[in-house]
Amino acid sequence: MRWICLTIRGCRSLPHVGSHPGTGIVFLTLLAGAAAGVARGGLSGAVGGAALVAAFVVPLYLVGAHDRAHLSDRLTEIRGRSSAEKEESA
Repeated sequence: MRWICLTIRGCRSLPHVGSHPGTGIVFLTLLAGAAAGVARGGLSGAVGGAALVAAFVVPLYLVGAHDRAHLSDRLTEIRGRSSAEKEESA
């Protein structure tokens, strides 16, 4: 369950890493798959083309989202520790 929560968070903008750089690429790739499908089979071809592209692109996007959320959590923890150490030494 934690993996799913991290992945969903990683799709959004995060404090230390910003927004996911692959969002636009995934969207454009799905559009290209749908456009290629339209040329072969109309609306059902568009759905099939987008689904075929999604089968390859979306898993990579989600793995990247998970890694981003995990990195943001680690940076929050590290920066929290360093500011606590500064307060102790002051």
